[in-house]
Amino acid sequence: MHAKRLARIAFGAVVCISAAVAGEPDKPAVGGPVGPYSLASVTFEYTESGGSGTGPTITTVRGDGTGSRVSHPGFDRVESNEFAVEPKQVFKLLDLCYRKGFFDLNDRYGPPNWPRLRPDGMIDVMGTIIADGGGRAVTVRVGNYSKSVGYAEPGGDPPIVVLELVRRIGELPSRTAPK
Repeated sequence: MHAKRLARIAFGAVVCISAAVAGEPDKPAVGGPVGPYSLASVTFEYTESGGSGTGPTITTVRGDGTGSRVSHPGFDRVESNEFAVEPKQVFKLLDLCYRKGFFDLNDRYGPPNWPRLRPDGMIDVMGTIIADGGGRAVTVRVGNYSKSVGYAEPGGDPPIVVLELVRRIGELPSRTAPK
């Protein structure tokens, strides 16, 4: 009798744990888009914007095997090139996002703000502004789902996964043959 009771308790615990892990069917246990979805619906975009009169550089890679880099090296110049990307490389970027928690990160990373108490008792929230500083952002799109993580440069101190995505996306145009 005691063994049957223990078996029922153990079974009930397994059912409760399974239900807790499964969660709601439309919400993933880990952040990110819920599958299944097509690799062709996946897009990575790395935006690099800086001061000193230069416009943004946007590198885009897509699960359909295409990529592009558009840069604005001056106020009136635009440079653009297209390139081929192996879909497996796009999948590896996506895999990195899931494994390293990209979808659960904050939306922005930058120098921290701090409070300052004025003589009249009011509090100002102070921040750091870097002249000619730039910003960087990595955006992942899967169908209608989108997650962006941005950071200030210098001083943004983003998580390692963001820097690794930036490195890998930045290398793709130089590694692949022109389309």
